[in-house]
Formats: sequence, structure tokens, C-alpha cells
Amino acid sequence: MTALFKDNFLQQLFDRQGYLVVPFLLQNQVDKLLGIYNQTIDPNEISGLYESSRKNGAAINKFINESIHDVMKDSAEKIFNDATFYGGTFMVKSFRDSEMLPLHQDWSVVEEDKYSTMFIWCPLQDSSPLNGGVFLIEGSHTYFNTIRSGSYSSNRYILPLSYHQFVKNIYLKAGEAIIYSDKIFHGSHANNGIKDRIVATARIMNKNAPLVYFHKTGNNEVSVYEASSAFYLNHIDAIAKGDMPDNVPRLYTKQYTHQEITLDSLQKKIEEQHSATNKKLSMDCILFKDSQQQEDFEKNGYVVIDLIDKNIVDLLTSFYKNVEKNPLSSYGFHVSLDNEDTDQIRTISEYLIQTVRPDLDKYFQNHRIFTASFVIKDKNPMGIVPPHQDWTFVNENEYWSATIWCPLVDVNFENGALGVIRGSHLFYDHVRPSPSSSYEPPFKNEIETIFPYLDILDLKAGQAIVFNNKTIHGSPPNTVDQSRLAFGIGITHQEASIFHYYMLPDKEKKFIETFEVDPSFFFKYNNARLSDLYAHGKKPHDLNSVGVFRYTYIDYKKNELIEKMESAGNKKNDLFRGSEIFRTEKISAVVQGQPEVFHQPKLPFWKVYTPMNIFKEIRYRILKR
Repeated sequence: MTALFKDNFLQQLFDRQGYLVVPFLLQNQVDKLLGIYNQTIDPNEISGLYESSRKNGAAINKFINESIHDVMKDSAEKIFNDATFYGGTFMVKSFRDSEMLPLHQDWSVVEEDKYSTMFIWCPLQDSSPLNGGVFLIEGSHTYFNTIRSGSYSSNRYILPLSYHQFVKNIYLKAGEAIIYSDKIFHGSHANNGIKDRIVATARIMNKNAPLVYFHKTGNNEVSVYEASSAFYLNHIDAIAKGDMPDNVPRLYTKQYTHQEITLDSLQKKIEEQHSATNKKLSMDCILFKDSQQQEDFEKNGYVVIDLIDKNIVDLLTSFYKNVEKNPLSSYGFHVSLDNEDTDQIRTISEYLIQTVRPDLDKYFQNHRIFTASFVIKDKNPMGIVPPHQDWTFVNENEYWSATIWCPLVDVNFENGALGVIRGSHLFYDHVRPSPSSSYEPPFKNEIETIFPYLDILDLKAGQAIVFNNKTIHGSPPNTVDQSRLAFGIGITHQEASIFHYYMLPDKEKKFIETFEVDPSFFFKYNNARLSDLYAHGKKPHDLNSVGVFRYTYIDYKKNELIEKMESAGNKKNDLFRGSEIFRTEKISAVVQGQPEVFHQPKLPFWKVYTPMNIFKEIRYRILKR
């Protein structure tokens, strides 16, 4: 097989990686192509992933094809040996409504055991994961030798999150190009930028290689047709559906049995390639300075520390009382991150971090803080926070994150102290996305099973519980006159990137998109904002998307979940059964006033998720009255 690159080193690198990134066009050439784009493409026609060859007639397609060829040919001649160079199309990703294009392979257009062909993808503005940049699996062009065409579909693959470490994002400056094998598994991110992403494409192949099209004619036979650049430009929609245009010369027929590439077979190839480097999270990731605290945290999913003294408690309490606050909800529970004023969220967060950081540094090493907020519970016998896990903030295959929850008053069962399920950070390994109001955890139908097992931790003001964000936790209502004032700080490893995982609006809730963010993200996007976006079928915008994956989880049966909890050392908490919280005349009257809410529900319990309904359901199922 004749080498395409003039430089032998570049050819060897391409053969190993399946792609190369090269400087390709000068700025004046980029500008010329942009002028041709503006001349031929109506911006009002741009939607989703737009390919000019599929949206225009033969004359316009021919003009675009030849124009791209003319602009790129000199650059191509400097890089490649004597070869056939085809102009291509404009590929555009709308910033208004595009989606991720999952991993896939491009069609076979030559006999790949005899000839080489490469695709040239050249953005006309800087390209990155933010605005629809390319991603790929390096070396994946060697995985399979199957034919890909309109009648042999190249499937699209969404990898589980644990495989994202093997997917590489490609960052390109305007005029740079990625040249990649048709056989490599690649895709592109959604465009979350502020303008359309415009790319000019072309193709290079061995000079003597016939351009062909493969059409399935039987389970063990394929027909090979003569093709041309015009054939692919003008008949792309028909052949993409598996149809064969009339009057196309058939060159020959050969024996071929197609083996479909499945997600499982792709994952197996990735595992084989990366078996030596595939790393899973080691639970001995050290963040605590004290080895015993680190050991307890790893085993139980939480640890209690004496964080701040009375002077700092008084200082934070005074600050909270003097800062302007939004009114509390009738539920009586408020988190300052949910404030409508983003400047105020920032002010509170920065003050908390600045004030508490010296004390945190006594306990933690090589750490970073990514959120900080006050957490308040007013008196309200219905102010239950049900058992839940926090959002996922980091790649939990490599790191862990935790919340440091510190009350500024003494807390116990009566005023809404925090309760935890010991060892529950090891029960599940799924990602916990936003928005919380739409995400359904795998234990959604077992809230009443989990609640009595919560270990309610009595703490003095200034003590703190540090719990893994995977740990199941919750709290009873505050039934005393004094508000329960606390703060929470998010902490992780210094080198860990911060991610936000967002469940994409879809009836079946199958997919989650990952965004790499910085802590300022949480000032702008709180639960209310994210829930509103979701309700309108939208997602956070102007963020760096790093991939989409299918939501999967472990689903325990009730008896299995109970066995998990009890094996980890959890016991039913007698405080719940004997508490006045579940016996007051006021609450009994509320429950008796609307017994139909849970006795004959029209929707599953989680679908009628409200603080009052949660309280009534837990009370009814625990006390059976």
C-alpha cells in the first residue's frame, strides 16, 4: 500500500494513531472559504448538523466542491505524495439546536485492503468541545475490517462513562486540520458556543485507487459499483437509505459476510487496547491528613471532625443574620446557592471559604473547594429532606468529592440534624445528574425503606460531618423554635477537574451530558434554573461539553437493599417511631385531610414528589396510619 504522506515520520504516526493534526490553511485561505460559504449558504437554513451536499442542488454542490478543492490543493500538495485530492462540502453545527454526534466510522469508499483514503476536516474558526469539536478513539482504525456504506450501516455508539477516559478531544485553530482514517471511531460535540461552527472538508486517496460504492446484494455477497465525487455529492440521501441509484456501473461482485459492530464488541476492543493503562479509582486516594480519619471515611462514607471554634461560629452566624436573604419557602428549607441573586451567591460563597479555609487546611491536604453555601431549616414539622445522594462533581473513577456539613447551632433529631446511611457510598456507582426534580434515583421507590435506617448525628456547633457525595443522607424536620443554621462546603482533590452532569430532556431519561465547569458555574446554575431549562427541553449553554453517555444504574430489590444497609452496620433508628414528629394532632389532621394522595395514587410516589407528600408517605408507611 503506497504511503500518502511525503514525510515518513508523519505516515508512521498516522498509521499508529489513525489521525494527524496539521497546519493546513493560511488566514487568507480561511477567509476565502468563509466568503464562499456566505455566498452559497443561507444562514436561516442552518439547523442541527448541516451538510451542504445534502441541502443543495447539483450545481451548488459542484461549485462548493470545486471551490474547496481550489483553495486547499496547494496545501495538500505540500503534505501528500502524488494522490487524488477531492474537494468536499461545508459541515456546519448550529449553535441553536445541535446535538452530539456519537462515535461512528465513515463509509468505505475504496478497497481498504489495497488503498488508503483519508478525510480532511478543517474548521474555519477555532474548534473545541465547546462549539462542536471532534473527538475520537486513538488507534481505533485497527479494530475492525468491516465494510461501511448505506446498506452496511455504520452504527453510532454512546460509551459508558467509565470509557470516556479513552476518548480524545481534538482542539483546532482556524485553518488547522485533522486528517483521519475513515475507519477511526470519531464523533463531534454539540455546539454550545455563540455562533455556528463551520468546517470545510475534503478527501485524499491513492492516485490509482478507484472510488467505489459497496452495496449489499445478499447475506454473503456484496456488489461493488463505480463511483465518483459527483456520485457521492448528488446521491448521498438515496444511498444513505440503502437505495441504489439507476444507471450506475457495477464493477464486480465478491463474497462478503458482514459482522455487525456492537457496543459490546467496541468496548471489548477498547479494553484490549488499553488493558495495561485502564485504571479504576483506588479508594485510598488520600485527602485527610489524619490516617485514621481517612480510613474511617473510606469505610463508612463519612467522618465527624471538630472544624471551627466558637469565635468562627459567632462570626458566621452574625454574617448570615446581616446578609440580605430571599424569603424562606413554606417548606422552611433554604440553601443560599438557590438565591436568585448570583452576586449574592458569590458573596456568601467567597466569605464562607475565606473564613473557614484556615480550619480546613488543618484537616485536608492537596484539596480544592468548589462550592460553599448556607443551609437553613426553619421550624416546620413537614420539613423533611428525604434520603438522597448529592450530585456527581468529579470523575469518580479517579477521585472522590465530599460535602463538609457544619451546623452553627447544636443539632439533634428534634431540630433537623443530618442523618447518614453508613457505607452507602459503596452501594451504587451511577452518576447523579441534575436537575434534581427530574432525576429519579434507583432507590426512588424505597425511600420509606431507607429512612428509618438513617443514623441521626448529634453535633455541637462548629463540629462537622464530612461525607462522600455518594453517601445516602437526609434529615428529619426542625420542630423547635430556633432555625437550624448550617453551612456546606464542597471539597475534592486539588488535581480533580470539576464536572456537571445534566440529564438531557427526554421522556425516557436515557442520556446524560457531561460539562467541564469551574466553581462559578454553581453561582449561575442552581436547581431552579436547571429545572426550568429541563422543563423547556433545553440544557445549559456556553459550556464545555465533554461527552454524552447512557444512564445506567444498579437496582436493588427491597430485601437486597435492607441486606446492604444492615451488612454495613446500619440499624433501624427507634427515634423515628417514637417521635412526636409523627404523632402531633396537626400533622394527623393534614394526613387525614388528603388520604387519597398515597392510598390510591394516580402517579408513582416519586412523580408526586413534594415535601408535604414525602412527609405523609413516610409517616404512613412507617406507622401505617
